[in-house]
Amino acid sequence: MGLGYSSYGMCLPSDPSSSDRRHLLLNNNYQKTPIPVCSVKYPNGTTKQYNPTDGVWGNSLWKHLQEYDSWAAYLESYIDNIYKNDPVVNFTQSWTRPDVTNVYCIYGVNRKTPISFEFHQPNSAYSHDWDTVRTIYEEKKMVYADDGSTIDIRDSQKHTKSGDGTVSYFSLSWCHTWMTERVNITRVPQKEFYQLDDLKQLQDATIDEYLSLNFDDNVGYDTFFEERHQEPGRFGIRSTAVWEINDVDHRAVIQEPVFLHQMSHQINVQNNVVGRMEKQIEKTIDQMLATLSIFPTRGDPVEPTKDEDCYWDYGKVKCAFPKSCGYYYKFGDYHLGMSCRLHKNWSKVRAAEPTDEVLSSACVCEGYFCFYGLCKYKSPCVSAFSAPGLKDHWGACKHATNFADLQMIGVDKSLTTNPALKDSCAADNSCPMAPPEEPQP
Repeated sequence: MGLGYSSYGMCLPSDPSSSDRRHLLLNNNYQKTPIPVCSVKYPNGTTKQYNPTDGVWGNSLWKHLQEYDSWAAYLESYIDNIYKNDPVVNFTQSWTRPDVTNVYCIYGVNRKTPISFEFHQPNSAYSHDWDTVRTIYEEKKMVYADDGSTIDIRDSQKHTKSGDGTVSYFSLSWCHTWMTERVNITRVPQKEFYQLDDLKQLQDATIDEYLSLNFDDNVGYDTFFEERHQEPGRFGIRSTAVWEINDVDHRAVIQEPVFLHQMSHQINVQNNVVGRMEKQIEKTIDQMLATLSIFPTRGDPVEPTKDEDCYWDYGKVKCAFPKSCGYYYKFGDYHLGMSCRLHKNWSKVRAAEPTDEVLSSACVCEGYFCFYGLCKYKSPCVSAFSAPGLKDHWGACKHATNFADLQMIGVDKSLTTNPALKDSCAADNSCPMAPPEEPQP
């Protein structure tokens, strides 16, 4: 135990300040496990038990042994100098998630795994001899000793698992504390062939929800816990995955076909799919940032603020400043410019006037031909105007539609076959179908 002290930081996540509810739920609520790491029967007849926090981290074990074993003092000094005084790693605290982008915690479960040892000092000439008189194991839901006595049967706890033959599940499952509260969970049956219905999947679920489900624990399943998130205050996405592979030994996990298949698939998706997408997104962001200017816009437009500022633009056949001004005829206007008024002023007047006309948002010409930039609209609309001598509603246009409704004077139906007109309207798909020819008698 002294020489293997460096592995305790991973194998004994026992710092009380680092307790986690998810870890508690996965380990039978800590009611009967973890059993003390070891117990020692001393020559004076007393037996003392040592848990990870007090016995190992607090050096109680090594101090008690010094009375009977001179090597214990050396081990205590060795641990203090090499591990406890390490300037980089704090071996007395449970490990936190490594500060990297992607973390995969992969281990075997449900193997017979030693979790506690009982020692005593035999009557011999060597004071540093200590014999193991009893070993306690966990295996799936069972906790038992090598002398055949049963310590605990965890029937009341759903989906309780054991370790990988070397490291206990209490230690392995600490990886779950590195994940967010909600994860995606997939249970895959250990069969050569299986259907989609055989899979058990939970999306955005908690450990409580996972443990509340009814699974047949007698069937071997590989369980994958996975999540991906962006941590506050950090740039980029972080992924954490915990893979629990059923009935696989500690050293054999990297040779397991399930591990090799799933990891190769993971690497392919990460590099060839997600990786390429992330690079493309970064490239797009860089291109967008390159187009941004640190200089403000010069010469912001100045729009009219009163009706007198609006006037008629004869070149465009509409009121100038169309965002602010529109054609609003009032009795007494004797030229087009007088009828150009601010939208906001005229809309207030029109809103107070009762009217049966409903203005549509779009203006559509009745016919196909746009006569010098003007056409008759099919219905009242926002840009329509009326004036003495003009009936109905008229306004500016580019290309009219609906040839069958054309009612303008002096327009020949043969215009629909004019290639020039077809070319002019093809760009905005406003060309109508030519009318069918009348049958000859």
